[in-house]
Amino acid sequence: MNFRVIKWNSIGTFGTFLIALAAFFRPDIEALIKGNNVVATLPHEFVFNHRIGVLWVLPWVDIKNEGAKSIDIREISIYLINPDRKFIKLTGDSYINRAFGDADYFPWTTLTLKPDQRWVDRVNFREPLDQISEEKFRSIIAELGEHWGGLDLQTFLESTTGKMTIINDNNKLLHESKKFFKENFKLTHGHYKMLLVLKSDKNEIITSSAYELTLFESTISSLEKRVDEYLNSSKSFFDGSLLTSIPLIPIESQSEINEIIKYINP
Repeated sequence: MNFRVIKWNSIGTFGTFLIALAAFFRPDIEALIKGNNVVATLPHEFVFNHRIGVLWVLPWVDIKNEGAKSIDIREISIYLINPDRKFIKLTGDSYINRAFGDADYFPWTTLTLKPDQRWVDRVNFREPLDQISEEKFRSIIAELGEHWGGLDLQTFLESTTGKMTIINDNNKLLHESKKFFKENFKLTHGHYKMLLVLKSDKNEIITSSAYELTLFESTISSLEKRVDEYLNSSKSFFDGSLLTSIPLIPIESQSEINEIIKYINP
């Protein structure tokens, strides 16, 4: 019996077994090395707007899964943290899918990204309201919609007998809009931190990115004046409201980002 041949055959068989074993566990090994690495960023500038004092923004959001496993994003939010460490939360409730045109909004449910998959779209963030405020908000928006829809009719009536009635109704609507604005608009000038947060269906933070920005008095003033323009603008005024663009300075330090997260999760 040739023991040398048996020995080399055994080594070859064992080597083949190791290769097969490595191939079987390769996905798990790669996952262990790469980990769950998701990167989410905002553009270098951020556009602020509001609807009667309720913050309503539509920035581009860039998300890439650089890990080795698929991830499910259940919630996406933006937090604005003022110098007193008080925050305003803006919830991403829908997005514009570029594949179907800018007019198509899709509700935010769960976004699944495979390894190396990238997602870039504009997300519609708004400030959540309590039920009473939400009902009042929707009521004013509905009245504004009726006003905008009747602009041509009003122009005709103003030249006949209905001028005073229309003026009185418009003044009342503008008064209600300004009152609601003062009760809900929370921005003041100063230095802010901004936090973009992605969460899983278990309410765990998948990833986050942080930024610094400064709101000047002139910026706040320009936002405040928008409520005065409502009655002379069409409904598309809300959708095309690229008014006040603020530079964002990314915060690179993970320890600083962790400190900012403590503001929203003390």
